[in-house]
Amino acid sequence: MITLNEFYKEAGGDYDEVVRRLVNEERVLKYLGKFPDDKSYRQLTDALKEKDIESAIYAAHTLKGLCTSLGFGDILPELTSLYGMLRNGNIDCPKELENEISAKYARIIDLIALLR
Repeated sequence: MITLNEFYKEAGGDYDEVVRRLVNEERVLKYLGKFPDDKSYRQLTDALKEKDIESAIYAAHTLKGLCTSLGFGDILPELTSLYGMLRNGNIDCPKELENEISAKYARIIDLIALLR
């Protein structure tokens, strides 16, 4: 088990900023608990496989927003890069970028499972 502060150190986020923005630890924990059930990551990976740029843009934007709101700093550079590519009409995500996003997303899910 890890504390919320430890979670944010591992996820590359700012614990104090997230708690301030979401008002208290209980609320942060509530939203973190809901994050694994969010469908935007699966929608993004499906859209990339299907070469559906509109769905990929929507899913990337949603996932980027959630990760920003929840303070997942480590994954944001990759999501921002992918979102920019998609907005510029490029659906062909480099495999390295897709793999990095997948690895960081999986790490966040693993860390959430470790929360007290």
